[in-house]
Amino acid sequence: MFPTEKSKENTIPQCISPYAITKYASEKYLDIYANTYGFEYTVLRDATIFGSRHNIRRVVPINID
Repeated sequence: MFPTEKSKENTIPQCISPYAITKYASEKYLDIYANTYGFEYTVLRDATIFGSRHNIRRVVPINID
C-alpha cells in the first residue's frame, strides 16, 4: 500500500520501515491484550502530521476531542 492510496479499515499495512512495523506490531499486541481481558480501544493512524508546515495546534485538538 502506498501513501497515495486510500485504504479501508481492514487493509493490512505493507510496512516499509522499522518505524512502521513497530507501530503495526504494537497495534497487534494491543488487539491481543484487549481480546484477552475484554476491553475496547481505538488506534489513531495519523499520517503526514509532521513536516515543514507542521502546526501542533491543528493536530492535537482534533485527536483529543
